[in-house]
Amino acid sequence: KRRVLDAMALSGRSRLPALFRGEVSVEKLSEMMAPQKVDGKWRKPELSRRLVAKVRKAWLLDGRAWPFEEERTNYGGWAIADLPPVKQKGKKVDRNKLEKYVTHSLFFSSEFYADTTVLKTC
Repeated sequence: KRRVLDAMALSGRSRLPALFRGEVSVEKLSEMMAPQKVDGKWRKPELSRRLVAKVRKAWLLDGRAWPFEEERTNYGGWAIADLPPVKQKGKKVDRNKLEKYVTHSLFFSSEFYADTTVLKTC
């Protein structure tokens, strides 16, 4: 049975083990990840991005779903449907090597010289 800790219980030495074990409610975790506006001034979140990444990794390794996961809809400003096709990598010489080999082997194969009249004229 998992119990949900309140803010008073998290004010101890370290709150990370409780976060890793999932003993903090999703609502409280959400509040800890978001910056807050207090008296007209913004305050940084209680959990840095680095710590959020550690907590997320611990949750995923433990087999729990990360509740803040959003499906990616774009990559670098590009919609997924509008992404350009993947360009070929490598050197042109290496890409054409197989094609040249096949063409060369067909040219000098025995089928090409099957006609004996061609061989006699040479």
